Amino acid sequence: ATRTGDSKWISSPLSRRLVHRERGRVDAIMTGIGTVLADDPRLTARDVRRRRTATRVILDRQLRTPPDSALCDTMADAPILLICDEARLASPEAEALRTRGVTLIGYPVVNGRFQLTSLMQVLYRDHDLSTILVEAGPGLMSDLVRSGCVDELAVFIAPRLMADPE
Repeated sequence: ATRTGDSKWISSPLSRRLVHRERGRVDAIMTGIGTVLADDPRLTARDVRRRRTATRVILDRQLRTPPDSALCDTMADAPILLICDEARLASPEAEALRTRGVTLIGYPVVNGRFQLTSLMQVLYRDHDLSTILVEAGPGLMSDLVRSGCVDELAVFIAPRLMADPE
């Protein structure tokens, strides 16, 4: 996005279609709060054949996900599991998200971060999520790679130069 927040796709129609196809094949789509706040994504498979309806998993320690986000507005399309600091479960923000239909999961935060290896085990054991597509920024992606939680990477490189005039 530009400095003013104006954003357009930088990838090709083919790469976007491939992403939507993968969304329709996995058990879950995971992202972090940074992506939610920056892009306001829906994280749903659109205009492709869906073999599954992926659960949307949002990592949001402080419950900053807006209740009026595109994610919450599309609850009828796919469920949301929002992972937050367990201390936030009784907050007004938690209640506002629950009112929208979001399922909150309190999880311990250690040194300001979720322990991703054990979180992935919980998602598999308690929620039957074994194939997880991650669409996230460098923070969450780096943490997942460092934690050994990544089996495969797909990287799309757009042949575009992005620059603000200022």
